[in-house]
Amino acid sequence: MRHVLSLSLIAPVLTAAPCLGSQPAASQPSSAPVVTVIEAGASPRQALRLAPSVGARHPFDLTMHVSTTQSVGQDVLAPEIAPAITFSIEALVTGIDEARNITYEYECTDIIVHDAPDVPPPLLERMRQDMRSIIGLRGRGVLSARAVSRHAEVMPPAGMNPMLRGQTEGLQEMLKQTMIPFPVEPVGVGASWQVATAIHEGGVTIDQTIVYTLASTNGRMLELTVQLTQAADPQEVTAPSLPPTATARLALFTSEGRGRAVIRLDEVLPASSTREIINDTSVVYRMGDLEQEVRQHMEMKTELKTPKVGSGDVGP
Repeated sequence: MRHVLSLSLIAPVLTAAPCLGSQPAASQPSSAPVVTVIEAGASPRQALRLAPSVGARHPFDLTMHVSTTQSVGQDVLAPEIAPAITFSIEALVTGIDEARNITYEYECTDIIVHDAPDVPPPLLERMRQDMRSIIGLRGRGVLSARAVSRHAEVMPPAGMNPMLRGQTEGLQEMLKQTMIPFPVEPVGVGASWQVATAIHEGGVTIDQTIVYTLASTNGRMLELTVQLTQAADPQEVTAPSLPPTATARLALFTSEGRGRAVIRLDEVLPASSTREIINDTSVVYRMGDLEQEVRQHMEMKTELKTPKVGSGDVGP
């Protein structure tokens, strides 16, 4: 039971949300990102702004790999290696207003749960059946020309397994995380800027800082490196899966990550993106006089790429 409680609590947290199918606690909007230039870079410099065309379509595949190790008290549980999951998504630019805010929509057109040698075939097949109920999921959002999210919402398909709500909200959060806010100031090759955000997920407030460095530019194509850190102060946590007499306190939350991204300024989402994140969490549960600490170490890799038609890059 402790193992189930820990997963249902941690699932909505940013790094884990797309990977676990638990019901999340209600989330609040994240704070607006604060973008600060650290280094302006070499000349010539340019103001980085998105400029897609209305009607532009952007198909892409988003793949997530996760492995988790938990310990309950003094007992270390066997590692959990979830099968990689690929979401095939198509985004469409539907409008651009006078302030250059970009409205887009997206739809999940396919989901692949990849083979995993450590996952029994019956469990894999059940996961595939459950995950296919997400196909048809739609979302919409609004971005500024600086790629700052103004609005985002997700619309689950009719008949979706309600236990996968955490998956759909986590998928939306991951899509938002692939977007890279640009600074107001013009920048050149070698420039770096910091994006600081307070994220509210699953009753937990997380302080996130990402540093982007412009490694190269070629016309409207940018290549960037990414360094990410997340941390949360100790805090009480609310989760619907907890019994009424139980409490949970987040004692530790830290994440570090790195990655790369290629951006086309005429597309609403990156052309490609990879991130690797290591997350450590400690939650103390109390029920009456009983107290139990659950620690979790998670390693997660996400990859976004535009599929090559007919290449067979992504398969079951």
